Parts: sequence; structure tokens; C-alpha cells
Amino acid sequence: MESVSWDAHLSSISKHYESALQSRSDLLLGFEKIDVEDDIATLYREKSTRVTEELYALASGPDARVFSCPGCSVNGVRFHTSTRDGDATQNCGLFVKGNHEGDGEFEFYGIITDIIELKYIRDNQVALFKCEWFDIDNKKRVGRISDQYFTSINCSKRWYKNDPFVLPEQARQVFYVADTKLGKDWFAVQEFQHRHILDAPDVESFGTD
Repeated sequence: MESVSWDAHLSSISKHYESALQSRSDLLLGFEKIDVEDDIATLYREKSTRVTEELYALASGPDARVFSCPGCSVNGVRFHTSTRDGDATQNCGLFVKGNHEGDGEFEFYGIITDIIELKYIRDNQVALFKCEWFDIDNKKRVGRISDQYFTSINCSKRWYKNDPFVLPEQARQVFYVADTKLGKDWFAVQEFQHRHILDAPDVESFGTD
């Protein structure tokens, strides 16, 4: 699964560094290990206008400690991990749009298993959702059924186990309701728009319960 460009989350960062931001694994290891055309630290010391404070913080790499929490708010919408959710709530469901085997835009459905915060210098931070994705490959014709009213997915199998991370801004919250017609392991997807919350981007708060 190929995620939406990091540039949507870090709009103030130079496009010069965009290609480096595509790899989540390199992000976790630290941007200083990525070969780029110019050395970010050198350009920063030279006061180059191509290097912003945010870009320099990212290039310096994250804190070696990774912080985890059971919930966070994104654009006023509350997300929980699957272990945090109880019988009374269901805030761990989500879907994101990406690419699958070159078929163009594809909707991935899953649940949040962990919420991770990477801390950088000068109070910069990046939050990540760690997810489990339901295997709904249409080619198998067993994972997803849609009509003009509902989309139902089979939640018994997982895929993309090596690609679990997405940015919170990429995700939309959904709820899964048991599909009594299709039976065991089938759930109808309900996308939920919270009342009194505008669908406005680039507003985030991160905190623990």
C-alpha cells in the first residue's frame, strides 16, 4: 500500500526533501541516514532559505525513545486503539485511500492497534497510527461486497502486515456493524462525520487519556 504524500502533512517543508519523506522506515531510523542531494545540516548552518526549521528538525532525526498512547484527537475526532476501546465505544476503525498492485485508488479498511508519537528537536513531533488491515482484495471476491446502500467487509483475514503505519491526517473514522445477512466475520462499514465538526485539515492535538 502506498500512502498519500507526506507533503500533505508537512506543507511548509521544502519539496526538495519530499522524496526522502516517502519511506516510513527511513523516518523511524532517522533522516540523517538518507542520502540526499545536499546536506541539510550544512544548508541550515549556511542559513539557506531552502531549509526550514521543520525540515532541519526532521533531518536531525527523532528521539530514540518512541512514545505510545491509547488515544488522540485529530481535527476534533477522537481515535482510540483497539485495546482501549470497550463495549460502549468503537473509535478504532478507520479507512485510508492508497494504491494496491497498480490498480489505482483503493480503500483500505482496518483498526488502530497503537498510536505512536515521534519527537524531534524544538518541540516538533509526528504522530503515526499503527494498524491492522482487513484483507479485502476484490480479485479474491471474498473480502468485500458493495451495493448502492452499503459496503460490507470480511474481517477474518489480514494483509499488508509489513505496512502498518499511516498518518492520522490520512485516516477517516469508520464503525463496523455486524452484518447479520452475510453472517459470521462480516461487518457493514459506516463512515461517521461527527456533529459540529468541520472537515478542515491541518489541525491536530496529541495526548494521552
